[in-house]
Amino acid sequence: MVKLKARCTAILQNELPPKEKDLGSFILLCAIGATIVSNALAGLGESISIMPFSLFKRLGLGNPKPINMVIEMADRSMQSLKGIVENVLVKINKLIFIIDFIILDIIEDDKFLIILGRPMLVTAHAMIDVFGKKISLEVGTEQITFDINERESPFAISPVCVINNLSEINELDEPIRVAFK
Repeated sequence: MVKLKARCTAILQNELPPKEKDLGSFILLCAIGATIVSNALAGLGESISIMPFSLFKRLGLGNPKPINMVIEMADRSMQSLKGIVENVLVKINKLIFIIDFIILDIIEDDKFLIILGRPMLVTAHAMIDVFGKKISLEVGTEQITFDINERESPFAISPVCVINNLSEINELDEPIRVAFK
């Protein structure tokens, strides 16, 4: 009689889940101003949101604010920044988010134009189902779920503008409720 370890028993009894294929990236359709960005990467690995300098110039977002930071790219090269642009309104379907973008002088990528990093995903209360290929975003009580295989038409998104300045409010007599339509 041969005594098998738990791992061997699980393999022999076919109790292990089947190995799945790589499903690719989560790409979203969004609008910044009147510009439709059809390939925005929802980047779980990035702690910042990134925009190429060429897109930044096309959007006419003014001058980037200087920032003292260097980014190490995937190929281990170091990339200095053009700056940061804060409080950019990004519309995804009917939801609008305020995002700060790091501006890099990089060539625009055909696969994805901007990266929406983890801070944006946290702001959007993103729930990502990798196996089901779905991503859900929410603002207040409004929630939208996207099937990554069935991206919507870019014509379903209307333009938004940029907030140039946000002032801090210390006290409010009454709460303010904002609804995006």
